[in-house]
Amino acid sequence: MRNKVFDKLAKQETDRMLDVMCSKSSDYAKDDDKLFNFKQAGRMDNVSPIEALRGMWLKHRASIQQGLDELLAGKKPRSREWWIEKLTDDRNYNLLLFAQLEEEYFLKDGTSPGYGSKEDDLIDRIFDPLSAAVSLIKADTPMKYCSCGCGGVKPVEDDKPEEFMGFIIRRSCSIEVKWFIELKNAKSGVERFLYADLKLYKHTNNGYYKTKAEARATITAYKNKPVLHVRHALTGWYIGVDNDDNLYLRDDLVIHDGTGATARHNGKQEAYGYYPAKEIAEAYMKAYEEGHRCGQG
Repeated sequence: MRNKVFDKLAKQETDRMLDVMCSKSSDYAKDDDKLFNFKQAGRMDNVSPIEALRGMWLKHRASIQQGLDELLAGKKPRSREWWIEKLTDDRNYNLLLFAQLEEEYFLKDGTSPGYGSKEDDLIDRIFDPLSAAVSLIKADTPMKYCSCGCGGVKPVEDDKPEEFMGFIIRRSCSIEVKWFIELKNAKSGVERFLYADLKLYKHTNNGYYKTKAEARATITAYKNKPVLHVRHALTGWYIGVDNDDNLYLRDDLVIHDGTGATARHNGKQEAYGYYPAKEIAEAYMKAYEEGHRCGQG
């Protein structure tokens, strides 16, 4: 792999790691303490917070070990999405472990240089102090630390998550100003990030927006897009729209009011809405969904 390609990959995965840390913040943090849940779990099991983290981390490491064992045994590798999810979680646990080590040991014995004044929150400052310094120097606008507790540095503006039509619009934890859309209450590992192509994906790779307004427009378009289905009638297979019994996708890849069957049978050259085989109808539906706009005939 060439150096430039690796550098691009490293930035992409670092941004992904911080975005996941943002979206999963409720799994770890409470009362402005990023490590709250590990401390709480430690109290419940009468072990240290680090031991509690170790137990939670083990299940991720066991999964990665299983994937590696399969690979080294000559089996087909698991999907790229699977490796992304597991390795991203693993990197985040590395960060959370280092945060615990800093808080419990190195800040206390003086081997850590620290992260500013006592008023500064340790966990909000721990992840990227170098980028923070560079950003504050170069930025044309005032900067502040991300309110989600991930350690990112952002311009002073509204960076709080916003609920909108069943989704949550979140600010990316990278320095670059960008937003992503996550399905509300979705579990980790499922398709929950909404891209501009109006489809849901497991990761945020290409699902970023420059403004909240742009993200809202995408959510609105997703909510209003037609849901197509292939059905059978006496005349043949047709493609209907779930939320309107009078709309059909014809073979010009435009949604019309009616199938066009009568007009076609009368000899008029009009887009037709029936197909001789289910596979043909499904191919037209797929072509429409992959890039054609919804229109009215």
